[in-house]
Amino acid sequence: MPFAHRRITPPVRITIEDATVDESPVIVVRVHEYDRSAKPCRVSASGTAYLRDYDGDFAMSELEEQAFLASRRPPLFDRASVVGATRADLDGDLVREFLRSVRDRDPHGLGRFTEDDELLLRAGVVDSEGVPTVAGILAMGLYPQH
Repeated sequence: MPFAHRRITPPVRITIEDATVDESPVIVVRVHEYDRSAKPCRVSASGTAYLRDYDGDFAMSELEEQAFLASRRPPLFDRASVVGATRADLDGDLVREFLRSVRDRDPHGLGRFTEDDELLLRAGVVDSEGVPTVAGILAMGLYPQH
């Protein structure tokens, strides 16, 4: 049973399972590691970030927090293809306006791609098979909530 613990920002994902050890029932709690893009996490009430060390948890110094921030990567979840989605799930008017706008504003960058499919792929709206991505559906979907 996964759930998020809200005393930490962003919330910690925890999975709880029943198990048996040496013929005795136990509860197994797994605390899932944060993605690097979300570190460091903080105690919501105080805003303090902690570092686990040999004999305890210690409030992170500014230098330690900066090290985490410097090693962040952008989140990539929005690049995933949406299973079952097709180009028909994208709003044609929004797609046309996006293509026009990119070509007008960035003719030597992303706008240099003359093929619509290539530009949409390079922009992350669709994947290499032409299937809309999470970003594509959220930005240009007919009904993103679906």
